Amino acid sequence: MNHEKVGSARAANYDLLRAISCVSVVLIHVSAIYVGDNFRGLIGNREFLAASCLRVLCQMSVPCFVMLSGAFLLRRKENADVRMFYIKSAGKIGIPILVFSIMYVAFRYIENLLGRSFKEDWDFDIYAPLLDWLKGEPHGAMWYMYMIIPLYLITPFLVILKSSIARKNWNILAGIMMVYSILVAYTCSLSWILEFAQWIGYFMMGNVISESAGEEHGLKLFRHPMLCVVMSYTILFLYWLTHTYRTMRLSGPGFLSPVNVVASLILFGGFSNLKINGNRLISMISRHSFYIYLLHPFMCEALMQIFGRVLKWLPPVWLIPLYTLCMVAVCILVKSIIDHCINRMRSG
Repeated sequence: MNHEKVGSARAANYDLLRAISCVSVVLIHVSAIYVGDNFRGLIGNREFLAASCLRVLCQMSVPCFVMLSGAFLLRRKENADVRMFYIKSAGKIGIPILVFSIMYVAFRYIENLLGRSFKEDWDFDIYAPLLDWLKGEPHGAMWYMYMIIPLYLITPFLVILKSSIARKNWNILAGIMMVYSILVAYTCSLSWILEFAQWIGYFMMGNVISESAGEEHGLKLFRHPMLCVVMSYTILFLYWLTHTYRTMRLSGPGFLSPVNVVASLILFGGFSNLKINGNRLISMISRHSFYIYLLHPFMCEALMQIFGRVLKWLPPVWLIPLYTLCMVAVCILVKSIIDHCINRMRSG
């Protein structure tokens, strides 16, 4: 969810991919209410299949976010300045992650108080929110934020390494790290402080693919963006068809499963070669993607509590996209209000 620029202007194609990935992440968490075991009895099989299909098709969102970060951060030689990069990153992602972590811990305690009011056998461990925070998960959705912290920490050293070796060797190393990432994901269970090791491959491949965009020696498939988009989503749809539709049990490909890796790399390659004009709405969603990610879990939790636990009724599944877009809009509005208040305080 990095907001750096390529060259002198934001690339419209990556703005679009970031906006799509941002909306997809929100959709994953909204659809989780419909496909989770807690409320499975509140919806029929058709609703479950529709929600699970949407969820599986959005599995490329997080890998694309990581590749976007790699595309922008590893391109800029000035990021080799460790001190300056750390200072800049602390203000951009460090402080917001700390503030929202505190808010999510407080939210879980408030949620506990409310939970006791409508469920007599409500079970709650008073130390759990604090322990989860120490494990890098003050909220389930925050795992990503704690994963990218170490990625940012190693960024200057990757930039230095990249500048010291031939481009061909850098590309080969990125491919090796992608395979390494898959192996780590399938063979190890890592704490949050080490979880970034699973994402180094995507991080480096984002840079490799973005810098090879438009070049003659680049992969020919990537020169056909729309074909790449169709192929990547078709791969995930076929996965849903064979793993969820046939079994009626949610089985989404992991972010680092070979199926999702292939689909994500194809999608990112297609968008890297896509030539489009900028769009104000897309640019706004892209620009606010970091805070949309931080804010939307509050609303997802509210939906889950109100519909799932209080009303014991879930709205029609076709409303999932509408809820998703409404959440994105509310998050942008909240962030704009916060920015306005901060600016007024600074000027006053």
